[in-house]
Amino acid sequence: MNIAVAYDNGQIAGNLGSCKTFLIVTVEGKEPTGKRLAAVDGEGTTALLKLASLEKLDVLICGSLGLAIRNALEMIGILLVPGCEGSPKEAVAKFIVGEKQGDPT
Repeated sequence: MNIAVAYDNGQIAGNLGSCKTFLIVTVEGKEPTGKRLAAVDGEGTTALLKLASLEKLDVLICGSLGLAIRNALEMIGILLVPGCEGSPKEAVAKFIVGEKQGDPT
């Protein structure tokens, strides 16, 4: 499973629409097996969808996001965990163990 976290200066980015970097964590079972930073190449929804496809994302943890990008990501099968803030590593660890976080609205 590939989990992406909208990343800005070591924290979860507050707004997905302006985020240019993502922390990608590969997870096997319940253990992270790799991590790397990936940059969005371009602007807007299309560039983010391209990154999601290239990185084969399963989950996206982020701060706020607009309705259009939410719908587009959900349509391609990405599980969204919006409304998060703080440490990307902690957010991934919470997701792996099934701890609720963020704000689904």
